Amino acid sequence: MKAQLDKAIDQYVAPLARQYGFVLVNEEAYGMGSLKDYEAGNLFIRILNDKGIVSLEIAPSSYRGKRYDLGLYKEYLDPPKLGVLNLSLQQQAEFLDSHWEWLNDALSPSKSMTTLIDIENAARQRSEKMIGPCFSKDLTLRDPHKS
Repeated sequence: MKAQLDKAIDQYVAPLARQYGFVLVNEEAYGMGSLKDYEAGNLFIRILNDKGIVSLEIAPSSYRGKRYDLGLYKEYLDPPKLGVLNLSLQQQAEFLDSHWEWLNDALSPSKSMTTLIDIENAARQRSEKMIGPCFSKDLTLRDPHKS
């Protein structure tokens, strides 16, 4: 799995790493997966291979635990008319490149909490699109067949 991740990084992410000065801060391999963590600017970037699916997640570098995949950021900025987005690693890398300045600013220490709240709301909306509104806003289970 690590070889597959390295190949994907070389193909799609390495040019961005050079351009934006990614610094490798962690690398792990486990069972059916592997990951590499980077920092650049205000961003913490995780590239993850989980059972052959490679994805790119970002978070503020000051709050690494709040990682979201780049597809969610894309949906937040440009919501799809129907469904949810499933971006390839190439599309994720292209989005990261074309929105680098916005992401770096939105996840800066002074703006990151507001941005993360907005992204969490987008994640909730995405879940409702995918599985339906089975949970109310306070996350108590409700019957989806009753209004």
